[in-house]
Amino acid sequence: MVKLVVSDLDGTLIDSSEQLTDTAREMARWLKDRNVLFTFATGRVQGMTERYARTKISEADGAPVENSYCSPLSVNAIDYDRAEQFSDLKAYYKGLIALRRAHKSFYLDTVDEIKKSVHFMDDMPDGVVAYTIDNDTEKVFVAYNAGKNKITIKLADALWEVLADEASAGDKALYTIKDQAIIPGVSCLVAVCKC
Repeated sequence: MVKLVVSDLDGTLIDSSEQLTDTAREMARWLKDRNVLFTFATGRVQGMTERYARTKISEADGAPVENSYCSPLSVNAIDYDRAEQFSDLKAYYKGLIALRRAHKSFYLDTVDEIKKSVHFMDDMPDGVVAYTIDNDTEKVFVAYNAGKNKITIKLADALWEVLADEASAGDKALYTIKDQAIIPGVSCLVAVCKC
């Protein structure tokens, strides 16, 4: 029995104009109706800035590689010699790792734990995925906005500590929000409820 389906984004769930395809919508509804968990896996983070930290140059002809999913590691590898040039990006990734390590909500082990704890928010605009992880230890809000325009999402009436936004990430509060989250285009936001 299938319990979880994971899909790539580019060319699978979203088209070249970065819109969710009708087929993807139908598939997500079909899976939901059958109690099958559905998520995506992607290399996209923060407006795909990590692409700039890679060389993405074809070994064959020296031309830039736009869609490198089937290219060898030599094309897709991060050039660590460029770490200083991309120090902000490096710091952001380090912050995301610290955030994950600090919060057990990101370590759900079983399908039952995921079904019990992860609650997707309904009626989100196209290109937006938002959910809460609510368990015995904390309540976490996560939102991804793949669209170009900022969005506002209503939150539970409480104080929330933002741990990741479009510019910074870490295991300490960047700032607090109340009642709503504003997520700029092509970015994410992670917040923990101080309930």
